[in-house]
Amino acid sequence: MKSSALFWEALQNAPLIVGLLGGIRASGSWHQLVWCLAGGLVGAVLIALTEHMIEPGHEEPVERVLGNILLFSLGLLLLVMYLQSEWATWRSDIALSLAIGLVVGLTQTAIAGQPRVDTHMLGLILAGTLALLSIRMILRSLISLPLLIAGGAMLDLVLSGIMVWLDY
Repeated sequence: MKSSALFWEALQNAPLIVGLLGGIRASGSWHQLVWCLAGGLVGAVLIALTEHMIEPGHEEPVERVLGNILLFSLGLLLLVMYLQSEWATWRSDIALSLAIGLVVGLTQTAIAGQPRVDTHMLGLILAGTLALLSIRMILRSLISLPLLIAGGAMLDLVLSGIMVWLDY
């Protein structure tokens, strides 16, 4: 695994994790929306600005950036609502992760105009399952903001490691 790829992948994923955790801790729907929009926007822009550091020569088209902003922001908002629901369990986390991995993978493939789906979708499913289960545990056990941030940072490194291992 290339350590530089891990750095850039973790940097790209950090706003998404911060947006999700901030959205969960936010008081009120508007604050949740702001956290999710900010996480999706910053994450998509960081991908556009730094993906060439992982894949030399890569250029992110404006359509893909806009599609990622919408996909990430909406996905974060739906995840905040899901994780705050009374009915969600670790079993539904696994099922939802499979669905999210498929939807995000197919959507990103369609936005990119790629004819096939590769290991990226598998990475999204594996990382997504680990993310939901981990976030559920983090939220149950960590009350303070510094510990929440530390847990989010560790999760970011693990999830990014999975994506780098499968993608690059």
